[in-house]
Amino acid sequence: MGMNVRCEAMNDQDRSIWDHYSQGRSARQIGRELEVSHRMVQNRLNKPGGMKPAERRRGAAG
Repeated sequence: MGMNVRCEAMNDQDRSIWDHYSQGRSARQIGRELEVSHRMVQNRLNKPGGMKPAERRRGAAG
């Protein structure tokens, strides 16, 4: 249970980072606004090669 909540929080933060980045803000500006390290922001942006990954979707169960 706890891990799922953490993943949701990370996904919300990632979405927020990509939204700010698409508006032309730098990693430092994003970090200041979200109160996180600019290095963490850079790592999140560089992990998928600098391109926003597609939203994760699961198929309908059943």
